[in-house]
Amino acid sequence: MLTVKQLVDEVDKITPEFTPVTLGDLQYVPFASVEGRTTSVEGLINKNTGEEFFFGDKGFDNFVKHLGMPAYFMDKLPPAIKTQLVDHFLIVNKDRESNVAHFKGEIHNLFKNNVLLLPPRDVVERINNLFNPDDVVSRLEFVDGLVVNVRTTEVQEAIRPGDVTEGGIRFDATYGAKPQVSAYLERLVCSNGMVATSDLDVVPLRGFTLGEVLANIEHMAEHYLRSVLPNYLNNWKKMTTITSTNPEQLIHRLARENDLSTKLESHIIDAAASLVDNTYYDVVNLITSFQHSDDLDSSQYGKIQQLGGNAVRDLGGHRCTSCQHNLD
Repeated sequence: MLTVKQLVDEVDKITPEFTPVTLGDLQYVPFASVEGRTTSVEGLINKNTGEEFFFGDKGFDNFVKHLGMPAYFMDKLPPAIKTQLVDHFLIVNKDRESNVAHFKGEIHNLFKNNVLLLPPRDVVERINNLFNPDDVVSRLEFVDGLVVNVRTTEVQEAIRPGDVTEGGIRFDATYGAKPQVSAYLERLVCSNGMVATSDLDVVPLRGFTLGEVLANIEHMAEHYLRSVLPNYLNNWKKMTTITSTNPEQLIHRLARENDLSTKLESHIIDAAASLVDNTYYDVVNLITSFQHSDDLDSSQYGKIQQLGGNAVRDLGGHRCTSCQHNLD
C-alpha cells in the first residue's frame, strides 16, 4: 500500500520526459535502438539529433492518431503499406510542432505543442501540501498522465460500528485534457472506492499560468476535503436508513444510468440474493464491490466508482418506490 510520503519518491521514477519535435524531422522505422540493442519493435528517429524512441504499450496507436489516422485501421495493414502511409502523413504534417512523451526511450504519446502538460511532480507536491505523509494512495495511474486517489484519516465517518469510510480526493491530470479534482470516498473494510463527480470538478486552463492552475487544483481539493466530503459522509450514513423495496430493480436502474455493461449488471443482480439488508447503503456497497473483479476493464471500473460516488452525492436519488426510476 502506497502512502503520500512514498508517492513523492515514486513519482520521480515514473515521470516521462517531453521532447519538442517538428513532425517533419521524424523518421518512422520498423525497429529502434534501446540501450544499444536493436529490437524488433517499431519506433521513431529524430533525423536532426539522432535520438531514437520505441513504441511502448499504445504508443504506436497514439502516434498515428496524432497524425490523423485511425489506429484500428493501421493495425490491420501489412508492414510495407503501413510504412508508406506513416511516411505520407509525416510529410503532410511536417510543419506541426509537437511534444513526444517518453520514459526511458519508450513513447507513450504525442501532443500538440500548445497543450498544457501538467508535470506529475508538481501535482504531487500539491498533494503533499494537503495530505499527511501516512495518508493512503488507493490508486495510481501514470501512463497517460497522473491519476491518483488519496484518502485521509482526517475526514472519516463510522457508518456502522466498525465500518469506517474515509474521504479523500481523486486527482486527474491526464495529458492533453483539462485537469479534474473530484471527491473520493473509500469504505475501509472492503476497499470499495467511490468518486462523486460535479460540474465544478474541471479546473479551468484558459488565461491561467501553470502555477495558477496548480494552485487552483490545491484550492479545489482543500474545499472538497473541508466542506464537501463531510456532507457526503453524512449522506452515506443516512443511506443506511433508506430501504429499497426492490433492490434488483434499483441495481438495474443504477446500472443503466451509469452505463454499466449488461454482463456486469447481470452478475451484480445475481449477487443481490446474498443481501442481508435492502438499504441503499447495502445495495451500493454490493455494486461497488465488483470493482475488484479480475476481469473488469478500466472503463467499467471507473463507471462503478462514479456510480457509487454519485449515489452518495444524491442520497441514492429521489426514486419511484416500485420501478426505482429516478424522479429528479
